Amino acid sequence: MNKPFIHCFETPKAKYFYDVNTNAIVRVSSDLYDYLSEGKKKHCNNGNIRRELETLEMAGMLSSEKWKGIEHPASQMLLENLNGSIEMLTLQITQQCNLRCNYCPYSGSYYNRIHSNKNMTIEVAKKAIDFYIKHSFDKREINIGFYGGEPIIQYDLIKKIVEYTEVKGEGKKVNYHITTNATLLDQEKISFLASHHFKMTISLDGPRELHDKNRKLMSGKGSFDKVMKNIQLIQKHYPDYMKEIMFNCVVDGQGDYGCLNEFFTNYDSVKESNTFFSDIAAEGIKDDDMLGYNEEYDKAYQYEVFKLLLSKCGFISEKEISPIVKSYYDVIKMRLKGRSEGYNYEDSGHPGGPCIPGIHKLFVNVNGDFYPCEKLNENIPEIVIGNIENGFDYQKIYNILNIGKTTQNECKNCWCSRFCYQCVLFSECGDRLSEKARLSHCEAVKSATENLFLDYCLIKEVEAEDNNIYFL
Repeated sequence: MNKPFIHCFETPKAKYFYDVNTNAIVRVSSDLYDYLSEGKKKHCNNGNIRRELETLEMAGMLSSEKWKGIEHPASQMLLENLNGSIEMLTLQITQQCNLRCNYCPYSGSYYNRIHSNKNMTIEVAKKAIDFYIKHSFDKREINIGFYGGEPIIQYDLIKKIVEYTEVKGEGKKVNYHITTNATLLDQEKISFLASHHFKMTISLDGPRELHDKNRKLMSGKGSFDKVMKNIQLIQKHYPDYMKEIMFNCVVDGQGDYGCLNEFFTNYDSVKESNTFFSDIAAEGIKDDDMLGYNEEYDKAYQYEVFKLLLSKCGFISEKEISPIVKSYYDVIKMRLKGRSEGYNYEDSGHPGGPCIPGIHKLFVNVNGDFYPCEKLNENIPEIVIGNIENGFDYQKIYNILNIGKTTQNECKNCWCSRFCYQCVLFSECGDRLSEKARLSHCEAVKSATENLFLDYCLIKEVEAEDNNIYFL
Protein backbone atom coordinates (compact mmCIF):
# COMPACT_ATOMS: atom_id res chain seq x y z
CA MET A 1 0.00 0.00 0.00
CA ASN A 2 1.06 3.63 -0.40
CA LYS A 3 2.28 5.42 2.70
CA PRO A 4 -0.87 6.27 4.70
CA PHE A 5 -1.56 9.83 5.78
CA ILE A 6 -1.46 9.24 9.53
CA HIS A 7 0.32 10.34 12.72
CA CYS A 8 1.48 7.72 15.23
CA PHE A 9 1.69 8.35 18.98
CA GLU A 10 1.59 6.33 22.18
CA THR A 11 0.58 6.58 25.82
CA PRO A 12 2.26 4.53 28.57
CA LYS A 13 -0.48 1.94 28.14
CA ALA A 14 -1.33 1.78 24.44
CA LYS A 15 -0.36 2.72 20.90
CA TYR A 16 -2.42 4.77 18.45
CA PHE A 17 -2.49 6.48 15.13
CA TYR A 18 -4.50 9.48 14.00
CA ASP A 19 -5.97 8.94 10.53
CA VAL A 20 -6.08 12.30 8.77
CA ASN A 21 -8.62 11.44 6.07
CA THR A 22 -11.23 9.98 8.44
CA ASN A 23 -10.40 12.17 11.47
CA ALA A 24 -10.33 9.01 13.61
CA ILE A 25 -7.99 8.09 16.45
CA VAL A 26 -7.31 4.36 16.39
CA ARG A 27 -5.81 2.09 19.01
CA VAL A 28 -3.70 -0.71 17.49
CA SER A 29 -1.43 -3.59 18.43
CA SER A 30 2.26 -3.01 19.09
CA ASP A 31 3.23 -4.93 15.95
CA LEU A 32 0.98 -2.87 13.70
CA TYR A 33 2.10 0.34 15.40
CA ASP A 34 5.74 -0.47 14.72
CA TYR A 35 4.92 -1.31 11.11
CA LEU A 36 2.99 1.95 10.56
CA SER A 37 5.38 4.20 12.45
CA GLU A 38 8.24 3.00 10.25
CA GLY A 39 6.29 4.21 7.21
CA LYS A 40 6.21 0.84 5.48
CA LYS A 41 4.68 0.88 2.00
CA LYS A 42 5.22 -2.62 0.69
CA HIS A 43 3.06 -5.70 1.17
CA CYS A 44 3.29 -7.07 4.72
CA ASN A 45 4.18 -10.75 5.23
CA ASN A 46 3.02 -10.89 8.85
CA GLY A 47 -0.45 -12.47 8.80
CA ASN A 48 -1.71 -10.78 11.99
CA ILE A 49 -0.60 -7.35 10.81
CA ARG A 50 -2.05 -7.98 7.36
CA ARG A 51 -5.46 -8.84 8.85
CA GLU A 52 -5.42 -5.68 10.96
CA LEU A 53 -4.52 -3.64 7.91
CA GLU A 54 -7.35 -5.14 5.90
CA THR A 55 -9.86 -4.39 8.69
CA LEU A 56 -8.76 -0.77 8.85
CA GLU A 57 -8.75 -0.33 5.09
CA MET A 58 -12.28 -1.73 4.86
CA ALA A 59 -13.29 0.99 7.34
CA GLY A 60 -11.88 3.59 4.94
CA MET A 61 -8.69 4.23 6.89
CA LEU A 62 -5.01 4.37 5.95
CA SER A 63 -5.65 6.30 2.77
CA SER A 64 -2.69 8.21 1.35
CA GLU A 65 -4.86 10.97 -0.15
CA LYS A 66 -3.92 14.59 0.52
CA TRP A 67 -5.35 17.93 -0.50
CA LYS A 68 -4.34 18.94 -4.00
CA GLY A 69 -4.97 22.60 -3.26
CA ILE A 70 -5.58 25.00 -0.37
CA GLU A 71 -8.83 26.95 -0.22
CA HIS A 72 -11.06 27.61 2.78
CA PRO A 73 -14.53 26.03 2.35
CA ALA A 74 -16.17 29.33 3.34
CA SER A 75 -14.64 31.05 0.32
CA GLN A 76 -17.52 30.17 -2.01
CA MET A 77 -20.15 31.85 0.20
CA LEU A 78 -17.94 34.71 1.32
CA LEU A 79 -19.76 37.56 -0.41
CA GLU A 80 -23.20 36.37 0.70
CA ASN A 81 -22.10 35.98 4.33
CA LEU A 82 -20.42 39.38 4.45
CA ASN A 83 -23.55 41.02 3.07
CA GLY A 84 -25.91 39.74 5.76
CA SER A 85 -24.34 37.70 8.53
CA ILE A 86 -21.96 39.85 10.59
CA GLU A 87 -22.18 38.55 14.14
CA MET A 88 -20.48 41.28 16.17
CA LEU A 89 -19.25 44.85 15.81
CA THR A 90 -16.40 45.93 18.10
CA LEU A 91 -15.72 49.66 18.29
CA GLN A 92 -12.35 50.99 19.32
CA ILE A 93 -13.80 54.10 20.86
CA THR A 94 -10.45 55.34 22.16
CA GLN A 95 -6.75 54.68 21.93
CA GLN A 96 -6.23 56.34 25.30
CA CYS A 97 -5.56 54.30 28.43
CA ASN A 98 -4.93 55.26 32.05
CA LEU A 99 -2.81 52.13 32.61
CA ARG A 100 0.54 51.08 31.21
CA CYS A 101 0.47 47.28 31.38
CA ASN A 102 3.76 45.56 30.60
CA TYR A 103 2.21 43.00 28.24
CA CYS A 104 -0.30 45.26 26.48
CA PRO A 105 0.01 45.14 22.66
CA TYR A 106 0.20 48.94 22.74
CA SER A 107 2.77 49.19 25.57
CA GLY A 108 5.79 49.41 23.29
CA SER A 109 6.73 45.78 23.97
CA TYR A 110 5.16 44.69 20.66
CA TYR A 111 5.47 45.57 16.99
CA ASN A 112 2.16 47.43 17.00
CA ARG A 113 0.87 50.94 17.43
CA ILE A 114 1.38 52.58 20.84
CA HIS A 115 -1.14 54.37 23.06
CA SER A 116 -2.33 57.69 21.65
CA ASN A 117 -4.87 60.38 22.47
CA LYS A 118 -7.12 59.50 19.53
CA ASN A 119 -10.83 59.00 20.17
CA MET A 120 -13.63 57.80 17.92
CA THR A 121 -16.16 60.48 16.99
CA ILE A 122 -19.90 59.88 17.22
CA GLU A 123 -20.07 60.34 13.44
CA VAL A 124 -17.64 57.47 12.85
CA ALA A 125 -19.48 55.33 15.40
CA LYS A 126 -22.86 55.97 13.74
CA LYS A 127 -21.52 55.06 10.29
CA ALA A 128 -20.03 51.86 11.70
CA ILE A 129 -23.32 50.91 13.35
CA ASP A 130 -25.29 51.70 10.19
CA PHE A 131 -22.93 49.49 8.19
CA TYR A 132 -23.22 46.69 10.75
CA ILE A 133 -27.00 46.71 10.91
CA LYS A 134 -27.23 46.77 7.11
CA HIS A 135 -24.89 43.77 6.90
CA SER A 136 -26.50 41.68 9.66
CA PHE A 137 -30.07 41.62 8.36
CA ASP A 138 -30.40 37.85 8.82
CA LYS A 139 -29.42 38.00 12.51
CA ARG A 140 -32.11 38.25 15.17
CA GLU A 141 -29.58 39.56 17.68
CA ILE A 142 -26.83 42.11 17.22
CA ASN A 143 -23.74 42.52 19.37
CA ILE A 144 -21.93 45.79 19.99
CA GLY A 145 -18.56 45.69 21.76
CA PHE A 146 -16.64 48.62 23.25
CA TYR A 147 -12.87 48.44 23.22
CA GLY A 148 -9.86 50.66 23.79
CA GLY A 149 -7.44 51.68 25.16
CA GLU A 150 -9.70 51.93 28.15
CA PRO A 151 -13.26 52.41 26.86
CA ILE A 152 -14.64 53.90 30.08
CA ILE A 153 -12.54 57.00 29.32
CA GLN A 154 -15.16 57.63 26.62
CA TYR A 155 -18.17 56.98 28.86
CA ASP A 156 -20.21 59.82 27.34
CA LEU A 157 -19.62 58.40 23.86
CA ILE A 158 -20.72 54.96 25.06
CA LYS A 159 -24.04 56.44 26.19
CA LYS A 160 -24.57 58.17 22.84
CA ILE A 161 -23.77 54.98 20.92
CA VAL A 162 -26.21 52.96 23.04
CA GLU A 163 -28.91 55.56 22.47
CA TYR A 164 -28.30 55.51 18.70
CA THR A 165 -28.20 51.70 18.55
CA GLU A 166 -31.50 51.37 20.43
CA VAL A 167 -33.15 53.39 17.67
CA LYS A 168 -31.38 51.91 14.66
CA GLY A 169 -31.55 48.35 15.97
CA GLU A 170 -35.26 48.43 16.76
CA GLY A 171 -36.83 45.01 16.32
CA LYS A 172 -33.63 43.15 17.20
CA LYS A 173 -32.24 42.14 20.55
CA VAL A 174 -29.10 44.18 21.23
CA ASN A 175 -26.30 42.76 23.37
CA TYR A 176 -23.58 45.08 24.63
CA HIS A 177 -20.07 43.98 25.58
CA ILE A 178 -17.24 45.90 27.21
CA THR A 179 -13.67 45.06 28.22
CA THR A 180 -12.37 47.33 30.98
CA ASN A 181 -9.63 47.63 33.58
CA ALA A 182 -12.40 48.72 36.00
CA THR A 183 -10.35 51.50 37.60
CA LEU A 184 -12.62 54.29 36.30
CA LEU A 185 -15.95 52.78 37.28
CA ASP A 186 -18.23 54.55 39.73
CA GLN A 187 -21.83 54.10 40.83
CA GLU A 188 -23.29 56.11 37.94
CA LYS A 189 -21.34 54.20 35.29
CA ILE A 190 -22.07 50.84 36.88
CA SER A 191 -25.77 51.71 37.05
CA PHE A 192 -25.81 52.54 33.32
CA LEU A 193 -23.95 49.40 32.33
CA ALA A 194 -26.12 47.20 34.52
CA SER A 195 -29.39 48.73 33.32
CA HIS A 196 -28.39 48.00 29.71
CA HIS A 197 -27.18 44.49 30.60
CA PHE A 198 -23.64 45.02 29.41
CA LYS A 199 -21.61 41.82 29.44
CA MET A 200 -18.55 43.17 31.19
CA THR A 201 -15.08 41.64 31.12
CA ILE A 202 -12.77 42.97 33.82
CA SER A 203 -9.02 42.52 33.54
CA LEU A 204 -7.74 41.07 36.82
CA ASP A 205 -4.46 39.17 37.07
CA GLY A 206 -4.82 37.72 40.55
CA PRO A 207 -3.89 38.99 44.03
CA ARG A 208 -2.21 42.33 44.56
CA GLU A 209 1.40 41.13 44.18
CA LEU A 210 0.68 39.42 40.84
CA HIS A 211 -1.76 41.96 39.41
CA ASP A 212 0.36 44.99 40.26
CA LYS A 213 3.49 43.48 38.74
CA ASN A 214 2.18 44.12 35.22
CA ARG A 215 -0.96 46.25 35.50
CA LYS A 216 0.23 49.68 36.59
CA LEU A 217 -1.26 53.16 36.49
CA MET A 218 0.55 55.80 34.45
CA SER A 219 2.16 56.94 37.70
CA GLY A 220 3.76 53.50 38.09
CA LYS A 221 1.56 52.57 41.04
CA GLY A 222 -0.31 49.27 40.94
CA SER A 223 -4.02 49.24 40.03
CA PHE A 224 -5.23 46.32 42.17
CA ASP A 225 -6.78 48.35 44.99
CA LYS A 226 -8.83 50.50 42.60
CA VAL A 227 -10.08 47.45 40.72
CA MET A 228 -11.11 45.57 43.85
CA LYS A 229 -12.83 48.64 45.31
CA ASN A 230 -15.04 48.91 42.23
CA ILE A 231 -15.75 45.18 42.09
CA GLN A 232 -16.93 45.38 45.70
CA LEU A 233 -19.06 48.38 44.75
CA ILE A 234 -20.81 46.24 42.13
CA GLN A 235 -21.30 43.42 44.63
CA LYS A 236 -22.81 45.73 47.21
CA HIS A 237 -25.23 47.73 45.05
CA TYR A 238 -25.78 45.45 42.02
CA PRO A 239 -25.31 41.86 43.23
CA ASP A 240 -27.39 40.41 40.39
CA TYR A 241 -25.19 42.19 37.86
CA MET A 242 -22.17 40.17 39.00
CA LYS A 243 -23.66 37.30 36.96
CA GLU A 244 -23.04 39.37 33.80
CA ILE A 245 -19.37 39.89 34.66
CA MET A 246 -16.41 37.71 33.82
CA PHE A 247 -12.76 38.21 34.60
CA ASN A 248 -9.84 37.95 32.23
CA CYS A 249 -6.58 36.91 33.86
CA VAL A 250 -3.40 37.18 31.84
CA VAL A 251 -1.13 34.64 33.48
CA ASP A 252 2.44 35.61 34.21
CA GLY A 253 4.24 32.27 34.13
CA GLN A 254 7.09 33.72 36.18
CA GLY A 255 4.77 34.11 39.18
CA ASP A 256 3.48 31.80 41.91
CA TYR A 257 0.86 29.31 40.71
CA GLY A 258 -0.35 28.51 44.21
CA CYS A 259 -0.92 32.16 45.01
CA LEU A 260 -2.87 32.68 41.78
CA ASN A 261 -4.94 29.55 42.31
CA GLU A 262 -5.76 30.45 45.92
CA PHE A 263 -7.01 33.88 44.87
CA PHE A 264 -9.44 32.72 42.18
CA THR A 265 -10.56 29.74 44.27
CA ASN A 266 -11.24 31.44 47.59
CA TYR A 267 -11.26 35.25 47.27
CA ASP A 268 -14.84 36.33 48.02
CA SER A 269 -15.10 38.98 45.31
CA VAL A 270 -14.19 36.66 42.44
CA LYS A 271 -14.56 33.01 43.41
CA GLU A 272 -18.16 32.69 42.14
CA SER A 273 -17.51 34.48 38.84
CA ASN A 274 -16.41 33.11 35.48
CA THR A 275 -12.72 33.67 34.79
CA PHE A 276 -10.86 33.21 31.54
CA PHE A 277 -7.14 32.52 31.84
CA SER A 278 -4.72 33.30 29.02
CA ASP A 279 -0.96 33.48 28.57
CA ILE A 280 0.93 36.61 27.63
CA ALA A 281 0.59 36.91 23.84
CA ALA A 282 3.73 35.79 22.01
CA GLU A 283 2.83 37.03 18.53
CA GLY A 284 4.69 40.23 17.68
CA ILE A 285 6.49 40.53 21.02
CA LYS A 286 9.93 42.14 21.02
CA ASP A 287 11.33 40.49 24.17
CA ASP A 288 10.84 36.73 24.58
CA ASP A 289 11.94 36.96 28.22
CA MET A 290 8.37 37.92 29.13
CA LEU A 291 7.09 34.55 27.90
CA GLY A 292 6.96 31.04 29.28
CA TYR A 293 6.64 29.47 32.70
CA ASN A 294 9.29 29.15 35.38
CA GLU A 295 10.01 25.59 36.50
CA GLU A 296 7.94 25.74 39.68
CA TYR A 297 4.93 27.26 37.93
CA ASP A 298 5.10 24.67 35.15
CA LYS A 299 5.27 21.76 37.61
CA ALA A 300 2.28 23.09 39.52
CA TYR A 301 0.29 23.64 36.34
CA GLN A 302 0.98 20.14 35.00
CA TYR A 303 0.01 18.62 38.35
CA GLU A 304 -3.31 20.47 38.25
CA VAL A 305 -3.95 19.22 34.70
CA PHE A 306 -3.28 15.70 35.98
CA LYS A 307 -5.86 16.22 38.74
CA LEU A 308 -8.32 17.54 36.15
CA LEU A 309 -7.97 14.34 34.12
CA LEU A 310 -8.40 12.25 37.27
CA SER A 311 -11.63 14.09 38.03
CA LYS A 312 -12.98 13.35 34.55
CA CYS A 313 -12.29 9.67 35.20
CA GLY A 314 -14.21 9.85 38.48
CA PHE A 315 -11.27 9.42 40.87
CA ILE A 316 -11.46 12.80 42.60
CA SER A 317 -14.10 15.47 43.04
CA GLU A 318 -14.33 18.38 40.62
CA LYS A 319 -14.34 20.65 43.67
CA GLU A 320 -10.63 19.91 44.01
CA ILE A 321 -9.80 21.20 40.52
CA SER A 322 -7.99 24.48 40.01
CA PRO A 323 -10.07 27.03 38.06
CA ILE A 324 -6.96 27.87 36.07
CA VAL A 325 -6.98 24.51 34.26
CA LYS A 326 -10.72 23.80 34.02
CA SER A 327 -11.03 25.18 30.51
CA TYR A 328 -8.43 22.68 29.26
CA TYR A 329 -11.00 19.89 29.29
CA ASP A 330 -13.38 22.13 27.35
CA VAL A 331 -10.70 22.37 24.67
CA ILE A 332 -10.42 18.56 24.58
CA LYS A 333 -14.20 18.23 24.23
CA MET A 334 -14.47 20.88 21.55
CA ARG A 335 -11.56 19.71 19.41
CA LEU A 336 -11.62 15.95 19.92
CA LYS A 337 -14.70 14.58 21.64
CA GLY A 338 -17.06 16.52 19.42
CA ARG A 339 -15.23 16.07 16.15
CA SER A 340 -16.90 14.41 13.16
CA GLU A 341 -15.45 11.20 11.77
CA GLY A 342 -15.74 9.34 8.48
CA TYR A 343 -14.02 9.40 5.12
CA ASN A 344 -14.82 12.68 3.44
CA TYR A 345 -11.98 13.50 1.09
CA GLU A 346 -12.06 16.79 -0.79
CA ASP A 347 -9.66 17.94 -3.49
CA SER A 348 -9.00 21.13 -1.55
CA GLY A 349 -9.29 22.30 2.03
CA HIS A 350 -7.74 24.66 4.53
CA PRO A 351 -6.01 24.25 7.88
CA GLY A 352 -8.09 25.15 10.91
CA GLY A 353 -7.53 28.54 12.53
CA PRO A 354 -9.04 31.36 10.47
CA CYS A 355 -12.46 32.68 11.29
CA ILE A 356 -14.25 34.40 8.42
CA PRO A 357 -12.82 37.94 8.56
CA GLY A 358 -15.53 40.50 9.24
CA ILE A 359 -18.17 37.86 10.04
CA HIS A 360 -17.37 36.50 13.48
CA LYS A 361 -16.24 39.97 14.49
CA LEU A 362 -15.84 43.27 12.70
CA PHE A 363 -13.38 45.51 14.51
CA VAL A 364 -13.52 49.22 13.66
CA ASN A 365 -10.72 51.45 14.89
CA VAL A 366 -11.01 55.10 15.89
CA ASN A 367 -10.52 56.21 12.27
CA GLY A 368 -13.24 53.94 10.89
CA ASP A 369 -10.93 51.32 9.37
CA PHE A 370 -12.04 47.67 9.40
CA TYR A 371 -10.06 44.75 10.83
CA PRO A 372 -10.91 41.07 11.45
CA CYS A 373 -10.41 41.51 15.21
CA GLU A 374 -8.82 43.66 17.89
CA LYS A 375 -5.79 41.38 18.38
CA LEU A 376 -4.16 42.22 15.07
CA ASN A 377 -1.44 44.75 14.37
CA GLU A 378 -3.15 47.85 12.99
CA ASN A 379 0.06 48.87 11.22
CA ILE A 380 -0.08 46.00 8.70
CA PRO A 381 -1.78 47.18 5.47
CA GLU A 382 -2.76 43.65 4.40
CA ILE A 383 -5.13 43.23 7.35
CA VAL A 384 -7.12 46.43 6.82
CA ILE A 385 -10.24 44.87 5.31
CA GLY A 386 -12.18 48.06 4.48
CA ASN A 387 -13.56 51.20 6.07
CA ILE A 388 -16.82 52.97 6.89
CA GLU A 389 -16.77 54.98 3.67
CA ASN A 390 -16.06 52.28 1.09
CA GLY A 391 -17.19 49.10 2.84
CA PHE A 392 -15.38 45.77 2.64
CA ASP A 393 -12.26 45.01 0.63
CA TYR A 394 -13.31 41.54 -0.50
CA GLN A 395 -9.94 40.56 -1.95
CA LYS A 396 -8.14 41.23 1.32
CA ILE A 397 -10.81 39.29 3.22
CA TYR A 398 -10.37 36.35 0.84
CA ASN A 399 -6.59 36.49 1.27
CA ILE A 400 -6.81 36.49 5.08
CA LEU A 401 -9.38 33.69 5.11
CA ASN A 402 -7.02 31.67 2.90
CA ILE A 403 -3.82 32.52 4.76
CA GLY A 404 -2.89 28.83 4.44
CA LYS A 405 -2.15 29.41 0.75
CA THR A 406 1.08 31.14 1.80
CA THR A 407 2.35 27.84 3.23
CA GLN A 408 0.32 25.47 1.08
CA ASN A 409 3.03 22.87 0.42
CA GLU A 410 3.63 22.42 4.14
CA CYS A 411 -0.08 22.50 5.02
CA LYS A 412 -1.08 19.89 2.42
CA ASN A 413 1.41 17.45 3.94
CA CYS A 414 0.75 18.19 7.62
CA TRP A 415 -1.13 15.64 9.75
CA CYS A 416 -2.18 18.44 12.09
CA SER A 417 -3.98 20.63 9.54
CA ARG A 418 -7.48 19.93 10.87
CA PHE A 419 -6.39 20.96 14.36
CA CYS A 420 -4.23 23.93 13.40
CA TYR A 421 -5.19 27.11 15.24
CA GLN A 422 -3.10 29.55 13.23
CA CYS A 423 -5.07 32.50 11.93
CA VAL A 424 -3.49 35.52 10.25
CA LEU A 425 -2.24 36.71 13.66
CA PHE A 426 0.46 34.04 13.53
CA SER A 427 1.77 35.40 10.23
CA GLU A 428 2.50 38.84 11.60
CA CYS A 429 6.11 39.97 11.43
CA GLY A 430 6.63 43.63 12.25
CA ASP A 431 4.55 45.68 9.82
CA ARG A 432 3.93 42.86 7.31
CA LEU A 433 2.71 39.29 6.95
CA SER A 434 5.33 36.60 6.64
CA GLU A 435 5.30 32.98 5.49
CA LYS A 436 8.36 32.37 7.67
CA ALA A 437 6.55 33.71 10.75
CA ARG A 438 3.62 31.35 10.14
CA LEU A 439 5.89 28.33 9.75
CA SER A 440 7.77 29.22 12.92
CA HIS A 441 4.67 28.29 14.97
CA CYS A 442 4.07 24.90 13.37
CA GLU A 443 6.04 22.72 15.79
CA ALA A 444 4.33 24.30 18.80
CA VAL A 445 0.91 23.70 17.22
CA LYS A 446 1.71 20.05 16.53
CA SER A 447 3.12 19.53 20.02
CA ALA A 448 0.05 21.06 21.66
CA THR A 449 -2.25 18.94 19.49
CA GLU A 450 -0.43 15.72 20.31
CA ASN A 451 -0.71 16.55 24.00
CA LEU A 452 -4.48 16.88 23.51
CA PHE A 453 -4.50 13.47 21.82
CA LEU A 454 -2.55 11.91 24.67
CA ASP A 455 -4.75 13.32 27.42
CA TYR A 456 -7.92 12.38 25.55
CA CYS A 457 -6.70 8.81 25.07
CA LEU A 458 -5.62 8.51 28.70
CA ILE A 459 -9.17 9.31 29.76
CA LYS A 460 -10.53 6.80 27.25
CA GLU A 461 -8.16 4.12 28.51
CA VAL A 462 -9.48 4.47 32.04
CA GLU A 463 -13.06 4.25 30.78
CA ALA A 464 -12.39 1.20 28.51
CA GLU A 465 -13.28 -2.32 29.64
CA ASP A 466 -10.83 -4.26 27.49
CA ASN A 467 -7.65 -3.89 25.47
CA ASN A 468 -9.02 -4.66 22.03
CA ILE A 469 -8.61 -2.39 19.03
CA TYR A 470 -11.16 0.37 19.13
CA PHE A 471 -11.89 3.64 17.46
CA LEU A 472 -12.07 6.90 19.40
